[in-house]
Amino acid sequence: MQNAPLVSVIVPTYNSKSEELERTINSILNQDYTNIEIIVVDDGSRNPFSGIKDRFKIERRIQWLEMSENMGVAVARNAGIQQASGDYIAFLDAGDWWEPNKIRLQVKLFESLSSDYGLVYCGAFVHNPNGMVYKSFPKFSGNIYKHLLVSQVITGSCSSVLMPRHVLDKVGDFFEQYDLPEDRELWMRISKNYEVSYVNQCLVHLNVCPCSRSTNPEVKSITYRRLLRLYEKDLIKYGVKSKAWAHCKLVIGQKYLRKRNIIKAFTYFADALFTHPSIHVTKGLIISLFPFILRLKHLRLK
Repeated sequence: MQNAPLVSVIVPTYNSKSEELERTINSILNQDYTNIEIIVVDDGSRNPFSGIKDRFKIERRIQWLEMSENMGVAVARNAGIQQASGDYIAFLDAGDWWEPNKIRLQVKLFESLSSDYGLVYCGAFVHNPNGMVYKSFPKFSGNIYKHLLVSQVITGSCSSVLMPRHVLDKVGDFFEQYDLPEDRELWMRISKNYEVSYVNQCLVHLNVCPCSRSTNPEVKSITYRRLLRLYEKDLIKYGVKSKAWAHCKLVIGQKYLRKRNIIKAFTYFADALFTHPSIHVTKGLIISLFPFILRLKHLRLK
């Protein structure tokens, strides 16, 4: 691509496995779009950069930024943003990796869009700890702010997005004041000011870690509620307050179900239906319970 804009890719890492971080970085270096700089931000790991820095010492496209202490992923990503000099910003979490054409297809899409657009994303391959892989395709484009008020609809989230630097200059970086779903919160600010589009292909691989904070229902219960309270005025303005709270409770129930805490799971499911008894919530509940019902049926057959 002649006169291709520079893309800055920010990779936050904290106590990552060396082989996973190496795979992440190599998937960026192997992009068929070459005008890329990589900023690896170590967020106070016991073994900074997982000890792999020397393996890439001849690669001039990589910058290594080491935090003095563990400050959290929002602070690490923001430190990378401040260091970036690209026309576009992308993120790739340590452990995730990209298909080789990810950046090229997203830049091509962005170059065809008007200045009304502030973010593009893509579909994802989700790798679960049990070895199962499923595809998650994007569904929402245009003015998606109302949808983001209710739930996280950006498939692949941080590892799938690309945005112009000037968008972040306008809306600000990741929220650092206290712990909440900082990725979704930033997409909300962007979508409130800009349109959103997507490449309808799975271009990112998400490595779901069983010990991740995102799988912890107690943590998610706190952070989700903080986010909804922060945006309560807009939840009321757009008429989605009860729907957003119901979805929040549904997601927490799903996480308890995966942890096999059946009583907690069904308590949250019942609360979700009571909060907003809709097709949206009922469908989510059925999808959540279907694998559970299959397991029970399998046990009875035994």
